[in-house]
Amino acid sequence: MKRWVLGVLVAALATSVSGGDLESTLSPDRPQDRAILNYLALAKAETATAVDLTELGVLLAATGRLSDAEHWLRKAIKADGHSFAARYRLGLVQQRLGRSHDAAATFARALREQPDDPYARFMLALAEERCGSPSAAIADYARAFHVLPDLANSRLNPLVLDSELQTEASLRYYRETVATGTMPVTALDRAAVRAMMETRPAPAATEVGPETGAGAGKLPPAETIPVAVPAPKPTPPPGAPGGGLPPG
Repeated sequence: MKRWVLGVLVAALATSVSGGDLESTLSPDRPQDRAILNYLALAKAETATAVDLTELGVLLAATGRLSDAEHWLRKAIKADGHSFAARYRLGLVQQRLGRSHDAAATFARALREQPDDPYARFMLALAEERCGSPSAAIADYARAFHVLPDLANSRLNPLVLDSELQTEASLRYYRETVATGTMPVTALDRAAVRAMMETRPAPAATEVGPETGAGAGKLPPAETIPVAVPAPKPTPPPGAPGGGLPPG
């Protein structure tokens, strides 16, 4: 009997997340609430797209209704299983609810749709750090910084201040990216290189081998003899007159 009552209570709570209890807390006089009501109307009419349901989840999260936001973001994913936007926002809501393991799984799934998204990669790293997986977190922080270095700047991304792994992540990013960099390799004489690019190489002359028979020893007609095309002049060495660098 107790189990049956508990099951009824759980079902009732689940219904309230997605149904009339939510609408009773909204006022059409408030623009944000009015937008939520309109999206809910689309959902009830079963005409809401995955984008509509994602926007509904975002609006609910913005008003602090995180459980409702999670519910509708899951509906958006059900409508479009490849929606990166819905999965990424669901991960953010789960983090705000304090469920880092769920958030990590959601961000990882979102990155299967867009592997190079730096924000999802950074949030995955933050969730992994909170889950006690420092090695995975450092690797994902470094990948996020590689795509968008500004994410390592606390003035632009205050969330790095919540991380205790930024020193290791920054060092890894430096070793993998910055340490292999150098100054650009430039031409000594750009004009000479440009001239080389614009000059077509001379066609290779056809070798005339020994012949036998009636035509042996005769030269081919003059019009068939290839005319040599002047070869482009080589670039003078640095320091020489006309070279790419001025004399010292």
